[in-house]
Amino acid sequence: MNCSVLTYKQQTLWLIFISTAIKLALGGWIEFNNDEAYYWTYAEKLQWNYFDHPPIIAVLLRPWTILPFFHHEFFLRFPFIVLGAISCWIIFCIGKLLADEFTGFIAACLFIASFYGNFIGGMLLLPDAPLLFFWLLTSYVFLRMIYRKTNRSSTRTNLLLAGALIGLSILSKAQGIFLWIGFGGYILFTSVRLLKNPFLYLGILITILIIAPAINWSLINSLSNINFHMGRMQLQSIHLSGILREITGEALYLNPIVFGLVLNGVLRRKKNPLVNAQKGIVLLRWLSLPLIFTVQFLSLFNDTLPHWNGMAYCTLLPLAAIQLRKAIHIHLIPTTIKYSLGLLVAAVLILLILVKAYPGSLGNGRMPALGKNDISLDMSGWRSFAQDFTKLYGGKPTVVLTDYWFPAGHLNFYLPEPFQVMAVGPLQNIHQFAWINDIQRSLQPGGDAFYISVSNFYSPPGLVIRNAFTSIEQVIKIPQRRSGKIVRYFYIYPLRGYRGGIPSNGLIGGTP
Repeated sequence: MNCSVLTYKQQTLWLIFISTAIKLALGGWIEFNNDEAYYWTYAEKLQWNYFDHPPIIAVLLRPWTILPFFHHEFFLRFPFIVLGAISCWIIFCIGKLLADEFTGFIAACLFIASFYGNFIGGMLLLPDAPLLFFWLLTSYVFLRMIYRKTNRSSTRTNLLLAGALIGLSILSKAQGIFLWIGFGGYILFTSVRLLKNPFLYLGILITILIIAPAINWSLINSLSNINFHMGRMQLQSIHLSGILREITGEALYLNPIVFGLVLNGVLRRKKNPLVNAQKGIVLLRWLSLPLIFTVQFLSLFNDTLPHWNGMAYCTLLPLAAIQLRKAIHIHLIPTTIKYSLGLLVAAVLILLILVKAYPGSLGNGRMPALGKNDISLDMSGWRSFAQDFTKLYGGKPTVVLTDYWFPAGHLNFYLPEPFQVMAVGPLQNIHQFAWINDIQRSLQPGGDAFYISVSNFYSPPGLVIRNAFTSIEQVIKIPQRRSGKIVRYFYIYPLRGYRGGIPSNGLIGGTP
């Protein structure tokens, strides 16, 4: 393929096609991580809201639960990969709108080089993928509204459309509310006249109507999901190490080279002669920085995760592309882009080697917690364990107990139909299983069950489970090997003679 005869639009499409093809191959080869396996459980029982996140992720997964043939990582990750491809295209369109097609192409390259944009928000079964899609699409709608010379009718339509998209963003992940916060800041400081437009308030009303059922679910369920998240955000003692860890994580998730380019794009204040819409750059800053600064502020007091504001960083990629576009005089791919893409490829290859072939464990090497802190184990070994477990105990419906949302998610996905997985414990431990346990087959008096734990998250049966059965037989250990080395054990505790004491929803010490 001779790139010199292709337009930048065509090169971007080829870039998206190649990236998508690679992710489709990886999507069917790599097993689910803890979060992915857990979020799959959402699709088992559609609700207006869920304990951890709103319902859009469940809507995306639900069609794939119809036939057993679709019960595979490839099909379940497919819609998220498609959303990632469209998100990359939106980034191109934003860059083109702000400057030209070459700027859009550079922005798309930066998106592909971003681990967050390309994988967390563009492949893995996580709520970040739909959030990133709706977030970027909303940003594009706002940009079209303020950048192009539109008539009054078009402005009204864009405000209503933005209201609907922000509602869907919030139904993907709560961070979507920051789109209205950021746009509100933009209006107050640069475009006060929009406050007189009644369609702005109609757009906000549309957002409220879209998220109202999710809010109602939270009210019916004692605000359990809201209280859980609020409990993670305490403003007490300050820990400077927290914000250092957060910023370092943001840089690693985005790609350290891309992170530096984004900072350069944000901090540059000099007006760019390539850009006819300086207001567009200001708008992107407003849509992104409030969430970025909020997460960084919270990291001073709490343990935060760098992907919480990843979608905001992706929105700033066109600003980095503008600076790169200005720095070169001929239409060549900047060296920094090549390095950032190379860094991503190297990181992915290293991760694949660690997950699939590393001879041994990266974590604790001692029993009974063999493999503890080895994150590569989250995405391997579950298929083979399910086969081994089925050979030993398959044939009749049996309840499998565990005490945490992981490994409950993995067990629920990978164990075949005869086995019914039930998580038992307090709400902060079992999360959404407090709702889906009700549709699992209940334990029968005198019946048997199994308790399963893994050595990297080792936890033997608790007192409630022990007291609920007449006896617990000797633990059975099934090893997981990687390149011939044992990296962890799956612990199986046969439970005999159920005599009651475990609630039907598995919840100990409270109600959802």
